Amino acid sequence: MRVKLAKWGNSLAVRIPKKLAERLDLKEGTELDVDVAGLRGLRMAAVGGAAPKTLDELFAEAERTGPLEPPALVDWGPDRGNERWPDEDWSDIAPTDEEMRSLHANDQRTRSGSR
Repeated sequence: MRVKLAKWGNSLAVRIPKKLAERLDLKEGTELDVDVAGLRGLRMAAVGGAAPKTLDELFAEAERTGPLEPPALVDWGPDRGNERWPDEDWSDIAPTDEEMRSLHANDQRTRSGSR
C-alpha cells in the first residue's frame, strides 16, 4: 500500500487509510513503535495489545475448545501445468504398514537402549 507523508507542525505524518486501520484494529490514540528497517524502510507495530500466549495457554485453550474439524475439501478444478501427480503405481516400492510398524518398533528399541 502506498501512502504519502504529510506535514504536521515540524514533523511528518503518515495517514493510515480507514480500511487498513479497521483491519489492524487501530484507533485514534493508539501508540505505535516505529523502527528503522533496512536502509530506507520503516517498521511499525501497535504498542500493547494481547501478549503472546504461552505453550501451556495454547494447550489449555485446545483442550477447552475440543478437537478441530478438518477443513472441507476444495475442488480446484482440473489439473493444469506441471502439478499433476504421476499416474504410476508406487505400491511396489512403498513400505507396507507392517514394514512401517516394524521399523518404528526397531527405532523405539534403539532409542530406549541408548539411554
